[in-house]
Amino acid sequence: MGKASITNLLPDGRAHELSSRLGSELRRRRIAARMSQGEVSAPLTRSYVSQVEHGRVLPSIPALIVMAERLGTSADEVLRSVNRTLNSEYAARREDR
Repeated sequence: MGKASITNLLPDGRAHELSSRLGSELRRRRIAARMSQGEVSAPLTRSYVSQVEHGRVLPSIPALIVMAERLGTSADEVLRSVNRTLNSEYAARREDR
C-alpha cells in the first residue's frame, strides 16, 4: 500500500483497514450500480480504481469525490458507511476481549 501522509498518522494496522474497507465499500456500490471500473474511473484510470478497490491505494479526497459522484452518491456517504463498519468491528473486538 502506498504511503500517503494520512496513513502515517494512523496507528499500525488501521491504515490498511481503512484502505481495505473503503475499497470494499466502493466496489460494493459499483457492483450494485452495475458499472464497470472503467465507467467509474474517468478521468482516473481503471487500474487506479482497481487498486483502490483492492485496498492497495488510499484515494485522495478529489479522487474519492469523483468515484462517489460517478456512483451516484457522495464521498461523505461512502465515508460514513466505512466509519460505521469500522466502528462495529472495533466494538466487536472489544467485546471479545
